[in-house]
Amino acid sequence: MLKYSVPDNKIRRLNKLEFFDLLNRGKDAHFDVFAETACLIADCPSSLIATMESETQTIQSCIGLEIDSMNRENTVCQYSIANGEVVINETLLDNRSPPDPLILAGGIRLYARIPFVDNESFELGTICLNDYKHRAITESQITTLKKFKILTEKSITMDMLNEQIGGDDYFKEIFLNLLINELNQTKNDIDTAAAIKNTGDAKMILHKLKGTVGTAGLFSLSECALKWEKKADDNMDFSAMKQEIIEEITIGLNIIKSLIKYNQKLC
Repeated sequence: MLKYSVPDNKIRRLNKLEFFDLLNRGKDAHFDVFAETACLIADCPSSLIATMESETQTIQSCIGLEIDSMNRENTVCQYSIANGEVVINETLLDNRSPPDPLILAGGIRLYARIPFVDNESFELGTICLNDYKHRAITESQITTLKKFKILTEKSITMDMLNEQIGGDDYFKEIFLNLLINELNQTKNDIDTAAAIKNTGDAKMILHKLKGTVGTAGLFSLSECALKWEKKADDNMDFSAMKQEIIEEITIGLNIIKSLIKYNQKLC
């Protein structure tokens, strides 16, 4: 089996896994819906969601197979850590396949792996699709899976947001609704500051936004606000700033609204 060198960002990537509480997480029913939906999209009988740790690949969800973990050095998944997605339409003809125990023991012929990443492009985990017959996965299926994996990435962010605001359901709903109002007001304030190109107001709004959403666990939006706060001077591209900040706020609002619905279903 070919071996790829360990990526330079290994330590930083592992730190991100620890930050999102994905190290040694093991099976989690929360991820089953994503694994099952991936099977439907790719018309595959088997799928799994896994995290590649330092020496081990740990399985969070597994459909059609029974496995909890594997040694990293024996997995095909090790290749995509350095090279992105991997699609093997015929494992018997690909020298990356042996000695992957999942492929050998399971009799897998088709293997497709789509990584999901955070806002800094660190790989947090993967959605793997498997079939027991020789066949090709279509470009349309790959495209749909890439769109679908964004939901997995957002789900991890939602988990972090849920953890940040604690376990009191009454407090959660009040806090999240206040956060929605704050973000909607920020959209209006950013729009006004950008329209008149007021650098001082923009910098103040971005600084406040960075702290508010950082405390709430919306780290992608917080980092975006920080980036533009550092660029806030007379030469700042106000149009680009407004567009990016409002896009990130909209994503954050969708996450919050989804979390409210999720919490209401649990009550």
